[in-house]
Amino acid sequence: MNKLYPFAGSRSIVSFVSAVAATFLFSGCVGVQRAAAPYISGTSPGHEQSANSPDASYNRDVVMPALNRINDRISSYQKRITAWQEVTQQHGFLQLSATRQQNVLGCQQQVDDILTDYTRLQESLTNTDSQRSKRSLLNRNWPQTQNKDIHYIEGHCSGLLTSLQSLPQDHDALQDYAISLTDLAQQGKYDKLVRSYESLPLAPGEPAGFEATFVYGLALLKTGREYDARRVLNDLYVRSQDLDQEQQSTLLKMLADINFGLGDFATAQKRYNELLRVYGSAGEDAQWPQSQLAVLDYSYGHTEEVQYYASLIRHFLSYNPSRDGFTVVNQASSFLHKYPQSALLAPRVHKLQQQAEQFAEQWFADILAEIDSLSKAGQIQQAAARIDSIPASILPVDKQAILRLKKQSIIGYSSPELPAEDETIQEEVLHVPQDSAVQESVSLPGQNIEPQIAQNTPALDDGLQRTWNQAIKDMQAKNYDQSLELFTGLLNTSYKKQAQERIREVSLLAARQSRKQAAELFVRSNRVTDDRERKKILLASRALLEDILHKYPQSGLENKVRRNLNRIDQELAAISQTTE
Repeated sequence: MNKLYPFAGSRSIVSFVSAVAATFLFSGCVGVQRAAAPYISGTSPGHEQSANSPDASYNRDVVMPALNRINDRISSYQKRITAWQEVTQQHGFLQLSATRQQNVLGCQQQVDDILTDYTRLQESLTNTDSQRSKRSLLNRNWPQTQNKDIHYIEGHCSGLLTSLQSLPQDHDALQDYAISLTDLAQQGKYDKLVRSYESLPLAPGEPAGFEATFVYGLALLKTGREYDARRVLNDLYVRSQDLDQEQQSTLLKMLADINFGLGDFATAQKRYNELLRVYGSAGEDAQWPQSQLAVLDYSYGHTEEVQYYASLIRHFLSYNPSRDGFTVVNQASSFLHKYPQSALLAPRVHKLQQQAEQFAEQWFADILAEIDSLSKAGQIQQAAARIDSIPASILPVDKQAILRLKKQSIIGYSSPELPAEDETIQEEVLHVPQDSAVQESVSLPGQNIEPQIAQNTPALDDGLQRTWNQAIKDMQAKNYDQSLELFTGLLNTSYKKQAQERIREVSLLAARQSRKQAAELFVRSNRVTDDRERKKILLASRALLEDILHKYPQSGLENKVRRNLNRIDQELAAISQTTE
């Protein structure tokens, strides 16, 4: 940390102390000479001494160097007095906590006391002719003042003054600084934010205002420094004595969630209880701490499940899209797969999954927009490099396929067909997965569909049997709409149970077929350079997906189809921006 004054550095302090010691040593050597000044004829005791007299030598060799040194220290402390006055006169001084204001006033008083001592010492040495008095002042008073001087320099006051001078001193400037850090956070430039804050010459443990320090703590979270984030935000909470309710609740909630995510359940429980005291026991704001306290109670009998949930909370809090991509979404899916019957935690994880997916989808849309912008600007190598910079491990299969297509469309292929490794890429783009609930009765893409008629199928009516058989044939021929119509007509007959099962299967098969067609159109759109034609193809793909929602509500693919629609809407929005 840079110091404001020349004696603030450790090397300067050593030089200063050595010079003082040398002066003391010389003064002591002269002091042991007890011989009286020789009598010179024609002089009186009050007459001015000759240049070679002991008194004159003492003044020249001891007193004058000491006075020069004292004058330098007086000048230095006069500057310090002015510096502290400037700090306390700034509007920003009123924004400091009461504790920090007391520290400032205490340091200011130290400077005033030391300056007073040096000034008195200077006046006493100048106004006395007694060698004994001067010797007493230099051997007793001066060391005492120098000790105060050194204590001030080596104490916390020098660093505190430097930090206050380096920070914006008025409220508006502090707000501007906090806003600049917030802008960096919104841009995802967390590393730059951390470097900016940590480059401030702060005294140890001193924050740079609530807003700036809070954003810094969040940036530490996003850069994987969860424990540092907890320490910084906890120090901010302990040091900040004048927080309003909103600041206090925001800080407490973040601290409680961080401790929960780190597995420190005891501290998390304490923070959630403090948060309830801020919110009160009623109201919407109190729901989160109350529900988290319920989870902590639940953990006593479900330790592994709650620890898994805590890990998800931790990764959600520290989510950084450029580093994590869709990994938090996958973690939430893994939890739901492992604990599908968790009545307490499954609904929470569903919400976290939806939020994480929104963040990840927006990040991916921004990536695609950036790649398109580079490509249209003719920066082909940069666009391809941007694609290669994204780790495949943080992307689901469909997103990996989209990026491969993007790269192929950018760098070009001699054949309009996809390479062999991407033969099934149309299916991957919109990710048409197998539904585990009907895996046994529904075949995979490309296989013959041979539904089996249940052995217990009633045969009381030949007409119903013929309808059933025709519905099966239509299903095998992939005439799904006709098959659905026939199976639906059997719902009010003795074939109701079997028809319901087949309706579900046919709906899924029909929806999968439409999604595949939509995916093929999506792939085509990525090969088209004309924005108008590309928009036309994307709208056709979108129409197919919307039909799934209206015609096949029992397919079980509603959530996936809506995500596909969201993806296409992002592409359409990007086209609209470029054509405006």
